[in-house]
Amino acid sequence: LEILDFEERAKDVQLYRVTKQTQEIIQGKHQKKDEEDKKRLENQIKQLEENAQKRIKTINETKQKLKREIREKKLESEQLETKARQLQNSVDQRKQIMSLKSNTQGDTEADKSKKLKEIAHKRKLLDIAKQQTEEIEVLRDELDRLRARTFPSFAHLHNKPGYPDEN
Repeated sequence: LEILDFEERAKDVQLYRVTKQTQEIIQGKHQKKDEEDKKRLENQIKQLEENAQKRIKTINETKQKLKREIREKKLESEQLETKARQLQNSVDQRKQIMSLKSNTQGDTEADKSKKLKEIAHKRKLLDIAKQQTEEIEVLRDELDRLRARTFPSFAHLHNKPGYPDEN
């Protein structure tokens, strides 16, 4: 029985079609090819890790820069808000002074020239108040614009060359 088994195996080996891959396995080239593939893949992994570290470093530097710019813009924004509040207080005080002046003076015929001067002065103060109100509005618009600029935009990072997987 064993002899028949061996004879059948020998016949199978003789009739077996040898392919290129089978020849490589028999000659041991297959192992060399696997080792070369392994080395190539290891080098590729190493390169990808290095690129990832460089990108992470660049992104972190950009992040720190943007944080610093945000702090600066917040400080500038607070200063503008303080100035706007001071100007608004000044306008309110002037309005209050004008209302007090108009209430304390009487309406006599002898004081007509004085009344005209008061009206002119009142008009001048109103013009100043209006001008300061407009300046406050301009400062508020500037503040809103500066606040809008503090939000980061990453569009400029997308177009930077040097990242091999982004082409």
